[in-house]
Amino acid sequence: MMNQFNHEEELGNLLICSDLISNCWAHIMKVNEETPKEVNSSLLPQTVKYKRFEFFDARNSTDVTIIAFSCSMISSDLRGEGQRLVSSADLNLELFDFLSTNSNPSFSLHNLAIQLFHSLLAQLIQEKINTTKPLIITGHSLGGSVASLFTIWLLNNSYKKIEYRKTKFPICLTFGSPLLGNEGLQKAISGRPSWDSCFVHVVSTQDPVPGLFLSPHNTIDSESCFESKYKSFGLYLFCSESRFACISKPELVLELLWAFSSKNLPFNDYGLLLKGVKSKAIVRGIDLVECDNNPFRTGITLQLQAIGIHDTLNKDLIGRIVTKQKESLERKAYEVGLDESLKKMKIEMTYMEWYKKTTRTRGGYYDTYKSSARSRNESVTKAVLVKHQRSLTKCWANAVYEERRTDAKSFTFCLLMAGNNYRRMVEPLDIAEYYKGYC
Repeated sequence: MMNQFNHEEELGNLLICSDLISNCWAHIMKVNEETPKEVNSSLLPQTVKYKRFEFFDARNSTDVTIIAFSCSMISSDLRGEGQRLVSSADLNLELFDFLSTNSNPSFSLHNLAIQLFHSLLAQLIQEKINTTKPLIITGHSLGGSVASLFTIWLLNNSYKKIEYRKTKFPICLTFGSPLLGNEGLQKAISGRPSWDSCFVHVVSTQDPVPGLFLSPHNTIDSESCFESKYKSFGLYLFCSESRFACISKPELVLELLWAFSSKNLPFNDYGLLLKGVKSKAIVRGIDLVECDNNPFRTGITLQLQAIGIHDTLNKDLIGRIVTKQKESLERKAYEVGLDESLKKMKIEMTYMEWYKKTTRTRGGYYDTYKSSARSRNESVTKAVLVKHQRSLTKCWANAVYEERRTDAKSFTFCLLMAGNNYRRMVEPLDIAEYYKGYC
C-alpha cells in the first residue's frame, strides 16, 4: 500500500528506481501493438482497448496481474465538448452510486471517460480478480481515465470484504491521464484513505493533456472556485528530463497541471523519459534557492525546484499553497485528536452508566443526584461522578469547538452518536443541579 510511506520524496525514489513504472508502460505499448478485443465503440470517435497480462515475480515469489488500457485519441478530442462533466444527479450512474454519501451526495465524472468505460463494461465484469495477489491497473491518457474508473469500481465490488494480512489492494498507475472528476469525486476518494493511496499518476512536465480541463479560476490563484470544475486525487509523480517530484497536495497538483497545459502537443514517449529519470534518480543535486525556518515552504520549494518550475510561480502563490497545506494538516491532526477524545469520552461515559445503574433501587438517576447524600460513601460517589461529568463536558465542548473552527459542514457520524449519548447522560444531571434549590 502506498500510504505506508510518510515522505513523498522517499516514495518517489522507490517508484522511479523500481521496475513498476517501466513495466506498466511496456505493457501499455504491447496493447497498442496488438489487435484489440471486440469493442463496442461505434458511437464514439475514440477506441479503447485493454489486455490482461499474467507473470511471475521471482523477486517476491508471487503471481502478478497487469491490466493495461490504451485509447486512440488526439488532443482536440479533449477540448470544448470533450471536457464536459456529467453529474451523478443528472445521469443515472448506478455503477458508481456507492460514491454518494449523506455528506457528499453528488459528484461529477468526465463524460467521455464514462462512455469509454461503459463500452468495455461487459468484458470487464467478466474479469476474475484474486484479491490476495498483486493487481496493477494501468493506462495512458484517456486509457488512464478508464483504468481509474475500473479501479474505483473494483474497490467497491471486489475489495469490500478485506482479509487481514491477505488482501492486497490494487495499484492504479496512469500516464498523462486527464483529470477525472470534480470536487465531489475528490472528496469521495480522499475520504477513503485506503482507496486514495491506490492511485499514482505519472505526468511529464512536457505533457499538456493532464491539465487541459483546468482554467485559471479552477486553481488556488483565483478568487472563485466552482463546484463543477475538475479536481485531482491520488499521488502525482511529475517528471522532467532528469528530475522528478512526488506530490499529493491537491492545490499544488492543480497549479502544476495548469502550468504544463500551455504546451502545444501531447507527450507520448514516457518510456524514454522514465529511462532518463531512473538513470539519474540516485544522484540528485538540488540547490535550494529559498530556505527559511518554515518547513512547509521549504518542502514545497524543494518539490518545485525538482521539476524546474519554481521560478515560474510567484511567492504569494506559494504562500497560499503553504497556508492550504497547513490547514489540511491541522484538519488531519484534529481527526486523530478526535479519535483520542472519543475514547476518553467513552471511559467517562462508562462510569456514568455504572452510576445510573446503581441508582435504580434508590429512586432513579435524576432523583438520587438531586437529593442530598445520606452517607459518606454517597458523598464520595457523587463527587467522583461530578468529576467525570465535568471531564465529559470539557471533551465535548472541545470537539464542538474544533468542528466549528475547521468550518466543517456537518459532524461525523461518530461525533453525532457521541453527542447524543452525552446529552442522554449529562442533561438529566444538569437539570437536577438547577432545581436543587427548589426542593
